[in-house]
Parts: sequence; C-alpha cells; structure tokens
Amino acid sequence: MRTHLLDAAERVILRDGALALTLDAVVKEASTSKGGLTHHFPTREALIADLARRLWEGFVGSIEKCCVDSVGPGAWIRAYLTCSFDEDSHTLNMYQRIQPLLGYSPELLQLEEEYFSYIEKMLSADGIPIGKACVIISAAEGVSESGFTRPFKEDVRTALFRLLDEAVAEQTRGL
Repeated sequence: MRTHLLDAAERVILRDGALALTLDAVVKEASTSKGGLTHHFPTREALIADLARRLWEGFVGSIEKCCVDSVGPGAWIRAYLTCSFDEDSHTLNMYQRIQPLLGYSPELLQLEEEYFSYIEKMLSADGIPIGKACVIISAAEGVSESGFTRPFKEDVRTALFRLLDEAVAEQTRGL
C-alpha cells in the first residue's frame, strides 16, 4: 500500500506540479481513504520524506548498477556522472520536481545526512584525491539539477569526464 501511495504522489507531482501535492490530492489519485493514507503517512512531510528516500535510494541503486562493470580508480565517480546526466532518468526527473518541497524537517535532515555520508564514503574509497573527487561531484550535481540546456549539459558532462580521466591518470602515475 505504501508503494501505491508513493506512486500516486509521484503522479500528482508529474501531472500537476510539486506544489499541488496535498494529502487530499494523493487520496484522490490513489482512490483510497484519508485514513488509509494517514495510516502510512500521518503528515504531508512524512509523505515527502518517504518519497525523497525512495528517490535517493533509486539514484544510489542506479549508481551501484552502473558500477558493476567498472573497476579501478574513479569507477564510482564515473558511475555517478553517468547517472547524474541521464536525461531519461525518472528518479532524477522526480527529484528535481520535489526540490521545492524539501524543507528542513528533522527526518529530511537525517535522510540528507545519510545520503551525504554514503557519498563521502564512496568518494573516499574511489581512489581519486578527495578534493578533485568533490569538485567533480559538486559540479555534476549543480549542472544536472540546473535548467541548463541539453547541449550545455553535454559539454559540461564531457569536461567532467575529462577531469576524471586526468585525475585517474595522475593517480595511476602516482602524482
């Protein structure tokens, strides 16, 4: 039932925009009762937090899938870049749409802390100097979440992969 309700919330956001997400809109979209919804999500913030968790877990899962075939220094960052610039990604599309809803509730702050802790752990283990890794990841996040046009994003994507290749080459040569 939780999945059904989260799917309904996503449909509301995709169809009507993030600001249209209300418990009543989800009740109507899911064809359920208000009690059925509030049993799982007592508040709009709880619904948004679970939706954000599902999206972040989906993004991390995409990165891990992309990493399966990559080995060596920079493999995780390469997977991150690939997933960050996937224009067809439902997860990224939804995450960009819910950005206006992500306030600073304790639950969302904890979720964000978990997400960034995971990112830090993966960057630290990826074999690239942490400063360079953070610059590449930060640039990717900024550009992928921006309103820049596709050609501009592609140019930046190419530049970031080039920076990663240079960092890997430097690391391999022991610089």
